[in-house]
Amino acid sequence: MDQSNIHPIELTVQSIIESPLENLNIQLQRVTDSQFLLISILKNYELKLKKYNDLLSTNNDTKEMIKNYEKRINDIKLKLLEISLKLKSVNESIEKNLSSK
Repeated sequence: MDQSNIHPIELTVQSIIESPLENLNIQLQRVTDSQFLLISILKNYELKLKKYNDLLSTNNDTKEMIKNYEKRINDIKLKLLEISLKLKSVNESIEKNLSSK
């Protein structure tokens, strides 16, 4: 459109609101950039929290495994004690039989 075809009032209104609109556009762009930055930061925190949660989960699994191993070790100790007592009894019987001959 040719500049001469634009009405003077329209030119006046345009000159009055052009600067505030430009400022508004700049501020909106800053907000958009800030949102992008915040989203990036939040995404990083989310990933860190997920890793931490995975680590805690693994830690709990490890604790459970350790408890199971401790129980198994205690069971084995009890069986060894039983076997030891039986062997002692068998040895005593053998010694008794040998000494009586």
